[in-house]
Amino acid sequence: MNILTLFAVCVLSWANPIPAQASTNYTYAQAPDFTLRDTKGKKVSLADYKGRVVLINFWATWCAPCIYEIPHLEKIYKEMKGEGVVVLGINLDEPRNISGIKPLAKKLGITYPVLLDSNKSVASLYNPDIVLPFNVIISPKGEVYAYFAGYYPGMENEVKKAIEEAIDLN
Repeated sequence: MNILTLFAVCVLSWANPIPAQASTNYTYAQAPDFTLRDTKGKKVSLADYKGRVVLINFWATWCAPCIYEIPHLEKIYKEMKGEGVVVLGINLDEPRNISGIKPLAKKLGITYPVLLDSNKSVASLYNPDIVLPFNVIISPKGEVYAYFAGYYPGMENEVKKAIEEAIDLN
């Protein structure tokens, strides 16, 4: 998928957001494990966070809804990390744009790990249509609990509620 297609998907998700969807079926699929490098070059795996609720946020520097959503996710992370909640920001920028990720993350005040998935190998496991932004909540048992495609103001409240529900599953 080229950058123009990804841009179009992002713009369409902003103009016509896909309603947030959370699973109500308690038979969940096991979340595929992955290992990516963070912006400092350190390898990070989903398995590193076994037993914790993990919010995976797929985003890109050029995606306006992603940039708008990130401060809300940072707030959720700060409020809930004491309860064992982890946020992993997975950036999907192409390799030529990687140099802009760290400065933008700093400007946005991101304190959770930002991982690089420029070939979209992890994104294709969780988000095959590469809708941005895209959030996946993994339960403490390592199962996909909920997902949220697109973004609209107020969606962060639904994300937080789903995280709280996933915590209660432990």
